Amino acid sequence: MVNRPRIGLVLSGGGARGLAHVGVLKVLERERIPVDVIAGTSMGAIVGGLYASGLSAQEVEAEVRKLDWDNVFASRVGRRELSQRRKEQDFEVSPLIEIGVGPDGLKAPIGSISSRGLESHLRRLTLSARHIKTFDDLPTPFRAVATDMETGQAVILQDGDLATALRSSMSVPGVFAPVEVNGRILGDGGLVNNTPVDVARQLGAQRLIVVNIGTPLARRDTLSSLTGVTAQMINILTEQNVRQSLATLTPQDVLIAPTLEGLTAADFNRAPEFMLLGELQAEAMVLRMQDLKLGEADYAAWKAQRVKRMTPSLPLDFVRFEGTQLTHPEARPDILQTQPVDVLFVV
Repeated sequence: MVNRPRIGLVLSGGGARGLAHVGVLKVLERERIPVDVIAGTSMGAIVGGLYASGLSAQEVEAEVRKLDWDNVFASRVGRRELSQRRKEQDFEVSPLIEIGVGPDGLKAPIGSISSRGLESHLRRLTLSARHIKTFDDLPTPFRAVATDMETGQAVILQDGDLATALRSSMSVPGVFAPVEVNGRILGDGGLVNNTPVDVARQLGAQRLIVVNIGTPLARRDTLSSLTGVTAQMINILTEQNVRQSLATLTPQDVLIAPTLEGLTAADFNRAPEFMLLGELQAEAMVLRMQDLKLGEADYAAWKAQRVKRMTPSLPLDFVRFEGTQLTHPEARPDILQTQPVDVLFVV
């Protein structure tokens, strides 16, 4: 492998606009530009975390394209997506109404959108990292940024369950409920560090590729409702810390800022447009990144090292039914979706 600088990728938050990151990753792979460390916030953490876990840009894109975003944010998740424990709970508690129970009695949801679907998909997509305890051991070292909602301090998520870390980083106030992790109530990282340039440098990055897709401030005619004013408050906080982060970039760093006019942070159903615009903007910056490109042999070696760090899959040896004497399900193995030699994921 040639002697080269350690390259860090910084992916900002911005709701659906963050899907543009997928297009940027596609160009980096196409141009044989390696990514040695990743730091992301909110949707940038989700896209970056999936890539860091070992998925390729094409695999992330395929997952995004096949998602039914209305169902992702629905309060009810399909039974096939639920764990056995959650399926059993359906018979005990109505899944139509989400109500919590605490020391003070019943508690209503504190987010306007259910995160059940999002959490289910994140858990499925990060199964390959299920045994990894520190994010330094992922195929690509990774950090996600969240906000401690009690102290207002940034929380750098660097270990534990990857799916939980990604969900915590995208706990948009008023949209998704915050997540309690190790005794801390975590909200969206965009409130304090939406473009975590400093976090990537702490990971040892010497050259940065920064993708900023932050939501611009809204027009006056959108500020006539509580929702509009709340969103604007979040945008103001976010833009302030983004400016501070971008001010620390050096001439050696590359800033990619996709033009996403007319597209909002809520337009998840326009995912293909976001990814295409991210790809186009990254292609426009290819000349600025020419010195980061590797030759075919060196890039292949880098990819091999990344694959080597992935958790190996476990094949299923057999499927057997026990405890039933009347239905004899073992007589119809052909109707089973899970078959021997299929990959087994333990969660």
